[in-house]
Amino acid sequence: MRRCLRERERLSRNATEDVAARWGWKGRIQDYAALFTQVYQASVEDRPKVSVIVTCHNLARYLPAALDSVMAQTLTDYECVLVDDQSTDDTAEVAARYPKVQYLKTPSNLKLSGARNYGWQHARGKYILFLDADDMLTPNALDTLSYQLDQHTSIHIAFGHLDTMDDQGGNVQRNPWPGDTFDWHAQIAHLNQLPYAAMVRREVFERSGGYRVRDWRAEDAALWSRVTSFGFRAAKVTDQSTLLYRLRSDSKSRGEDGDGDWTAWLPWRLAGDPHEGLQAKRDGRQPNPVLVPFGAQGQPAPPLKMWPVHHHQHPLISVIIPVGPGHEQTLIDALDSVQAQTTPFWEVIVVNDTRKIDTTAHPWARVVSTLKRESGAGAARNKGLEIARAPLVLFLDADDVIVPRALEAMTRAYVASGGKYVYSDWLTLVDETRIDGDMEVREVEDYDQRKMLHGLRHAVTALIPTEWVRAVGGFDGNLPGFEDWDLYCKMAIAGYCGVRHPHPLLVYRRAHGTRTRALLKPREKGEENTPAYTALGEQTASALYDRYAAYLSGEEKVMGCCGGNNSTVIDAQGALDQLLGAQTGGMLMASIPEGASSVRMEFIGGSWGEQTYVGRVSGRVYRAGRDPVARFHDVDPRDVEHLVSMELFRVVPPELLFQAAQTPDSPIMELAAQAQTGPRGKKR
Repeated sequence: MRRCLRERERLSRNATEDVAARWGWKGRIQDYAALFTQVYQASVEDRPKVSVIVTCHNLARYLPAALDSVMAQTLTDYECVLVDDQSTDDTAEVAARYPKVQYLKTPSNLKLSGARNYGWQHARGKYILFLDADDMLTPNALDTLSYQLDQHTSIHIAFGHLDTMDDQGGNVQRNPWPGDTFDWHAQIAHLNQLPYAAMVRREVFERSGGYRVRDWRAEDAALWSRVTSFGFRAAKVTDQSTLLYRLRSDSKSRGEDGDGDWTAWLPWRLAGDPHEGLQAKRDGRQPNPVLVPFGAQGQPAPPLKMWPVHHHQHPLISVIIPVGPGHEQTLIDALDSVQAQTTPFWEVIVVNDTRKIDTTAHPWARVVSTLKRESGAGAARNKGLEIARAPLVLFLDADDVIVPRALEAMTRAYVASGGKYVYSDWLTLVDETRIDGDMEVREVEDYDQRKMLHGLRHAVTALIPTEWVRAVGGFDGNLPGFEDWDLYCKMAIAGYCGVRHPHPLLVYRRAHGTRTRALLKPREKGEENTPAYTALGEQTASALYDRYAAYLSGEEKVMGCCGGNNSTVIDAQGALDQLLGAQTGGMLMASIPEGASSVRMEFIGGSWGEQTYVGRVSGRVYRAGRDPVARFHDVDPRDVEHLVSMELFRVVPPELLFQAAQTPDSPIMELAAQAQTGPRGKKR
C-alpha cells in the first residue's frame, strides 16, 4: 500500500489507460450487438417447436400405436424422429408407412441411453420429448407441456401425470405417481419424481451432455437427479395425464434386477435405494451443503438461506486427466467421477492430446492442449503439471474413474502417513460398459522402496505432493510407455516414498488404451501375477532396468524415505475438517495429525459468503464466512494472533467441539470396503 501511494500518479495513469483500451463502450456495444444477433437468429430459425423422439428396439408390434398417438397431437408444430436401435423385426417397414416420421437407424446397438442421445443430437426442435415405442402420448400432451415452457422461462423440464395400460393397450387407469409437485430432496433420496416422457428445453441436453451410456437402467432418474442439481428446474405443470405407460411382462425394466443406485454419482445424495430414501425423508435428512452445487433446485435447511457458492482458487488437489486417441468418449465418465467426490477441494486439468474433446458438460474443467497431437501420456501429464495450482496432484487416465470417496480416503491416508504419497488397490470391470457391474479386485503390495525399482507396483493414479513430482522432473515424455514406472522409480531413489491404501479406489478399464495394448499382451492362465510384455514392452522394460541398474545392484544408494511438507499436511487436515464441519453446522473435534498442530478458530465477521484471508506468518489461505460451511478452520498457531487482531476470528471454546457424522456410501464404495477381506481377484 505504501508503494501504491508513493507511485499513485503512475499507477492511476496505467489503470486509466487500461480501462480505455480494454473496457470502453465500443467493445461492450459490440458484445451486446453480437448477443442480440444470436438471439434474433435463434428466434427466426426454421425449426419445429417440439421434437418427439421415439426410440425402438424390436418393438414393431407396438410402434403403430405410438406413432399414431404422435400424429394425433393437437399441436402441429413438431417433428417426429424414430430412432431404430438395430432392430431385427419389421420396425423399418412400419416407419415407412408414416411419411411425416424421420427414420434414423443407429450405427450399432447403442442401448436406450445411447439411442436417446443419438436422437436428440439429430433432432432440430426447441423442446425435446422422448417416447418409448411401446407407450403413447395423450392427444394434448405436446400442446399442454410446450405452452407451459413458453409461458414460464424459469422452467426447463415440464411434465404431467400418467396413466397405465395393459399389454394390449386396454384397462387404462390413472396412476398414483407422480405427485403434485417436484421435490428435489426426494429426487436425491432415490425417490424419482417424474416420468421419462417429460418435455425438456434443448439446452438441458446440450449443456449437461445428455444421458450417460453407463446408465443402463433408471437412466431417466439419473438424468433428472443430475440436471436439477446443476441449475435446471423441473415442474409438474398439469395434473392431466400426458403419457400412457404400457405395463409389459417382457419390458426392459421388468427384466432388470431393480433400478440400481442411480444417485451413486451424486455426493450430495441422501439415499441409495427407495427404502433408505423414505427413511431419509421421515428423518428430515439434509445434504452436506459443502457438496451441493449452488444451482440445485432444492432449498437448504436453516440457517443457510441459499446453497453456498464456493470458489476453487486455492484447491487442495489438482486432478490431471490426459486424453489420448480412443479416450474421447470415456472422458465424460472420468470427469463425472471427479464431480462425484465427497470432498470438493479440487481442480481438474484436462490435457487434450488428440483431435477433439468435449467438456461442455463440465465447464469447470481447465483444458490445455499438448504442443502436438499424440505426444503421449507422459508429455500430456507434464503439460498439466505445469499449470497445476494445488499442493497435491492426482493423475487419472481418461478411460478410468475414481470411486466417490477416493479423494477423501486418499487425503486421510496422506495426513495419517505424515505426508507420503498414497496409492490404492483397484477394480477391473468385467463388462467395460457397466461401471456398476461385476468387477475383479486387484490388490497391490504394500510399499517397498527397493521393490519399486524392479517394476511398477501400483497404478499411476496416486495422490502425490506436487512439489515431489516437479522435483524429479515429472514424466519422461520420450518413453513409448511405462513412463509411470519411471516416475515412481525416480521418486523412490529421491526418498519420496508411498503408502498403500488397502481399499480399491480406482476403477480400471483394461480394454482401452492403444499405448497400453502396444506394451502389454493379454495374460495367459497362470500369468496373473507376472508381466506379459509385447516386443515393444520388453524393449522398454529392458531400457528402464538398464537406466536404474546401478541402484538395483546397490552400486548407487537410494535416499532414505523423507516426510512430507508439514504445511500441506495441515492444509489437507483443514480441508477434511471443513468438509465434516459443514455436516454438523460447522462444529467438530479438531483432529491434529502427528507432528503437526493447529488451533480451531471460528469466523465472527459480518460476511456471509466466503472471503479469503491469508495468514501473515504462515502464508496459509483461509476461506471464511458466516455460513456453516466456512465458519470454522484449523489455523496454523503462528497465525492466531494476527487473525484475532483483525476482530474477525476467535478461538473456539472446547465445549463447542464434537465429532461429525458421515454421509451414506455408494455401492461402489461399499464394494471397495468389502474387497479387502475377500480373496485376490474374486468377482464381486
